[in-house]
Amino acid sequence: MNQVRSLPPTAARKSLPPPAEAQRRHDTIEALLVDEVWQRSRTSLPAAVLALLAAWPIVRGPAHVSDGVLVAYLSTIGVAVVRWLTALWAIPRLGTLSTKLKLRVALAGALLNGCAFGAANVFVYAHTDPLGFGLWLAIVTGLTGGSAVSLGSRPEVFAAYTVPTIGALVVVSLVAWRPGMTSLAVCFSLWILYSFAQVSQYRKTRREFIGMNLAQGAKNAELEAKNADLEAMTQRANRIFSALAETLPGRTLASRYKLESRIGSGGFAIVFRGMHTEIHRPVAVKIFRPQPGNDSALALERFRFEGTASSRTRHPNVVEVLDAGISDDGIPFIAMELLDGHSLDSELRDGSRLSIERAATLVGQACRGLAAAHPAGVIHRDVKPENIFIHHDDHGEIVKVLDFGIAKILDDQQIGAPLVTGTEMMLGTPHYMAPERFLGQACAESADTYSVGIILYRALSGKLPYEGTVAEIMLQAVSRSPRDLRQLAPDVDPKLASMIMAALNDDPTTRPDVAQIADALERIAHGGVDGSMPSAGAVR
Repeated sequence: MNQVRSLPPTAARKSLPPPAEAQRRHDTIEALLVDEVWQRSRTSLPAAVLALLAAWPIVRGPAHVSDGVLVAYLSTIGVAVVRWLTALWAIPRLGTLSTKLKLRVALAGALLNGCAFGAANVFVYAHTDPLGFGLWLAIVTGLTGGSAVSLGSRPEVFAAYTVPTIGALVVVSLVAWRPGMTSLAVCFSLWILYSFAQVSQYRKTRREFIGMNLAQGAKNAELEAKNADLEAMTQRANRIFSALAETLPGRTLASRYKLESRIGSGGFAIVFRGMHTEIHRPVAVKIFRPQPGNDSALALERFRFEGTASSRTRHPNVVEVLDAGISDDGIPFIAMELLDGHSLDSELRDGSRLSIERAATLVGQACRGLAAAHPAGVIHRDVKPENIFIHHDDHGEIVKVLDFGIAKILDDQQIGAPLVTGTEMMLGTPHYMAPERFLGQACAESADTYSVGIILYRALSGKLPYEGTVAEIMLQAVSRSPRDLRQLAPDVDPKLASMIMAALNDDPTTRPDVAQIADALERIAHGGVDGSMPSAGAVR
């Protein structure tokens, strides 16, 4: 007591729950335990009735059947049936009763049932031999004890069932003693005491289990409320941004980019067709889209970083970034060359396959763009069909690599890029991510090689090497090699298939360069495979 009194007031408050909350929790658990008694009676009592009916032919043989035995037996069955019907009637109406009243009704029914079994014991004892009575008693006590336990962790209910039954046995065995009956009464009494201890322990376990369920339910409700709030915030942000997007056409950003019409949108940005008012050049203007989940300073920095990473690579197969910044009215934007065409993903939907020449032409150009980015210290890290754009101009088709928003710059300490890349290793599309990224290992240019290998695998076979949830894809990527490409596409040249499978090696150092892949694909596009293609396991 002295130790408790010496606790600081704040410590005492932290160590004990508020009295009102503790009482409310106790009352809730008690109410659920009592409801279990009623709910389980719908299934346990019919089983007891059926078992009693089946037991009568067994007992009737050694018993000297009298009217009293038969009446006691039928009364026992009748009480069980009445209790079952009462439970069926009362359960839908329990909500109007208090917990105490529910428990008292359950106790009254259990006590009536126990007294009926006790009376039956007396009559059967008087009209049967010790073997028959032992058989009857085993059946009766098994039913009373088993059904009581099944009715849900209430020691008082179990006692109401069993005490009258075993009490009657003890009394008649003392009043009208027969050889062996005292030891039989002692054995059954001990069995009931043991069962009572089990029920008490079960009640404790059930209370703990119900308490954990209540706590988990509260956490789930809190999480659902947070999710609902987040969804509401997202909807509000989308409405606000949609309203803003409707007002943007006709406006001029940074005094030189006049927005004309919306041409695309995604989770993080919206793209407008625009015009550079000073040089009269059509442009695409990408505008940052703030919403819950990407409205942090980190997300904004990542958006601005896309312009930085792209501008470091000047190549015909990389989308040209003309400008990036924040307008006078606070709108982050990136101005890029205006493209006309479609993404590679649109040609690969619904399991479509490309011809070897078509795949070599398109992916080969994308590899040229990545090969130009790598010497500039830029690793794309999100190479996928959606980010490979097939642009149409006066000279025909030309592939453009898009979206360097999660790129990594190898000398990133010079521009503060750890803010963007160092804390979010898992950014990217799981189907096309290299295994080392799932494992949190260092990311090098070979991660882009792996993504190119996945794209070629899908383009030539119509299937991705790994399917399933994000967790399943991650597990497959780090634990097993993909199925050999030629099993899905036997028409693919063995040397080309070998190169693609080499790009999918678990060990990043054994993958070929994207420049080597570009060379091989260009040779295919201009006349077929030759022996100078890099072999499986070619190192960078």
